[in-house]
Amino acid sequence: MSARAPWLIVGSDGLLGRALCARLRAGGRDVIATSRRPGTGAPFLELGRGVEGWRPPRPARVAHLLSAQASLELCRRDPAGTRLVNVEAVCALAESLRRQGCFVVLPSTNLVFDGTRAFARPQDPPRPATEYGRQKAEAERRLLAPGGGAAVVRLGKVLAPGLALWKSWIEALRRGEVIRPFRDMVMAPVTAALAAEVLERVAEAGRAGVFQFCASRDVTYAEAALRLARRLGADPRLVEPVSAQAAGWRDAVAAHATMDCSRLREEFGVSPPDPEQAVDALVEL
Repeated sequence: MSARAPWLIVGSDGLLGRALCARLRAGGRDVIATSRRPGTGAPFLELGRGVEGWRPPRPARVAHLLSAQASLELCRRDPAGTRLVNVEAVCALAESLRRQGCFVVLPSTNLVFDGTRAFARPQDPPRPATEYGRQKAEAERRLLAPGGGAAVVRLGKVLAPGLALWKSWIEALRRGEVIRPFRDMVMAPVTAALAAEVLERVAEAGRAGVFQFCASRDVTYAEAALRLARRLGADPRLVEPVSAQAAGWRDAVAAHATMDCSRLREEFGVSPPDPEQAVDALVEL
């Protein structure tokens, strides 16, 4: 297929989808971006309604499958319904697009691991502790089956302005109100802009297999919230850390979120950023 053929972005409505579309278009790429919202002018595609017979309006060289049911709570409450989207529809669409000549890129998550060890390696067997993690691990397994033509990019927590939790914290801190982040829940966050850069590099190279990208170390939500308060000039005493389980969190609480990112460093020169970079970007943007 021609190198000038468009790139397909399935799920351009989300924060990562918007960041990736913006990056690709700023670089002059021809982009086909689907939307699950009718009437936007973009090609409509809702994975929950099935993908049988769907084709992009023009043949695409690359397909990024960003659309997903990513809520841990929703996946826990409705495993069958969310699995239809996160596994069945995603894999059916990926197979259809590969038959059309697309190189498929599937963003995944550190939650395919249970977090009992730091810097999980790409070749480590997935051991998900959440329903969402189990679904992503199954989608990975199917896409990486013999036949090639697909890359999986496992990402740490992707932070971007507009995320409901962080937006509510910023607004509360600016009003001088207390926030209660979890002191025993960790993440290895990256910005949506950096995640989009990694997705573009992997797709442009057309290299199959597993890539991993996250921050250089774990940080608790409480530590991130405290940095957020300081960057906003808010009183740090407004940050009152609490236990996730004591607050009613029903999924497993992992000890680590970091992954081994050496393949990205060796093949593309991309090193894991400090976790503070992602938190700072929430204020700067």
